[in-house]
Parts: sequence; C-alpha cells; structure tokens
Amino acid sequence: PALNNTYSYDIGWRGRFEQLSAQASLFYNESDKNVEFDSNTGVVTIRDQEERFWGIEALMDYNFNNGFQAGATYSRTYGETKNDDGDWEYLEVDRVAPEKLTGYVAHAWGRSADARLQFTHTSDYKKADVPFEGFRTFDLITTFYTDVGDFSAAIRNLTNAEYYSLYNQIRGKVTGGASAYLPAQGRTFSLSYRVGK
Repeated sequence: PALNNTYSYDIGWRGRFEQLSAQASLFYNESDKNVEFDSNTGVVTIRDQEERFWGIEALMDYNFNNGFQAGATYSRTYGETKNDDGDWEYLEVDRVAPEKLTGYVAHAWGRSADARLQFTHTSDYKKADVPFEGFRTFDLITTFYTDVGDFSAAIRNLTNAEYYSLYNQIRGKVTGGASAYLPAQGRTFSLSYRVGK
C-alpha cells in the first residue's frame, strides 16, 4: 500500500496551585490506512481503510504538609475504522487502550524512609469482536535510606489478584507457537539493595 496520510490534533492544559499540580490533554487523529493484527496467525494486515482515534489523559498530584503525597492518572481512548459498507465500527482492544485509572498514596519519614501504596485499574472493553476483561492490582513499595546504602522491599499484586494481561488475552494464541494465554504473576515479594547515588 501507498504511504498513509495521518492528521493529529492535541490540546492540553497544565497548572500548579501551591500543593496541587494537575494536567490534562485531549487528542484526535485520523488516517486513511487501517492496521489489523490476526491473533490466530500472527499476521499484520494494512488496508486502505480509514480509521480515527480520540481520547483524554489526565493526572494530578497533591503534597500534604505532613509528609503525605497522593495522586492519580486517568486515560481513555476510543477508536473506529470504516468498514466496506462505509459505516464506522469500533477497533479491537489491541489497537485501542482500554480505560485505565491509577492512583497512589505515599509517605516520607524525612530522609530515613518512605512508603508507597499504588493501584492500577483497567476496565473491561467489549465494544469489538474480541472482548477484554479488565483487572485491578495493588503494590506496596518501601525504601529505607541508611549510611551504608538503600534497602527496598516491595510486594507486587498485594491482593494476589488473578488476571490476564492485555497481551496475553488478545495476542496469546498464535498458530504454530506456544500459547501465551497464561495468567499474570500473583503476589510477589522482592528485596533490593543499592549503594551510592
């Protein structure tokens, strides 16, 4: 196929108000080519078929006066392609990121230690032929700063949630290869030590 024509438009805002910082952006782009991935064969096909995307991204952080900090991010993307009948239809989730929300609460004890509890929520996506089942995870990360180095301890997937990543759900079954349709890692503990800056 010939080179595609793509048009992108973005508008954003960023602000800081004493202890609060925030930003948000809207975007829209369109193309006269459509890209499709076949999860059964692993083949990528480029078609002379229009497609368009639009969405929003936002984030916020707040510093409290007592050593606490909290924040969140939000993103949502929509995507459509024009079929052979000239009608717009939703793109698959491998082309359109599902709605995602993250957040955290952190606390610092001066320069001696800090801790952070964070979560990630990914929503279901059922607008196209291949559905995606969302999930929610929590992580706890602590760090201790000493004269002999920094010690970190973390618990990933704190609640031991059972879920499948986006890649494993959508692209995990390629013909002729080992299936990658496997659950994500459960609760995981890790320890690390760092010397120097």
